[in-house]
Amino acid sequence: MGIKEELKDLRAISKIIDSKERQLSQLKRYYTTVKAFDYSREKISGGKRQDFTDTVNKLVDLENEITKDIDALADKKQEMDKFIKDVLTGNEYVVIQMRYFEDSDWLEIAIKLNYTIDNIYKIHGKALFKLNKVYSKLQ
Repeated sequence: MGIKEELKDLRAISKIIDSKERQLSQLKRYYTTVKAFDYSREKISGGKRQDFTDTVNKLVDLENEITKDIDALADKKQEMDKFIKDVLTGNEYVVIQMRYFEDSDWLEIAIKLNYTIDNIYKIHGKALFKLNKVYSKLQ
């Protein structure tokens, strides 16, 4: 795997975490909309009494999974950031940070750095070339 794939992996993991958080939020919303039944009014024979323990456990499991993913992402970002800091400086470093660590799009980066998108592409390409050169020696 090359450096660009490693950097893209950071963005992918972030998107997966975001997706899981949306799922968790949706499940919590479903859980809170479930209404309790008043069993004292009518006798219901047969059937299965509802127990939400399984649902709560599933919510807790998903929360734990998200926490584990966030920890793994933080570790990977820290490791990649150290490598990038050792190789890049100035705008090259900032462009890589914004693109892969903050998940910014090209236009947003160009506006924040007051460059044209073409200049951002050039800075990005130059930064990736430098990173690849060092990264390939490590492999």
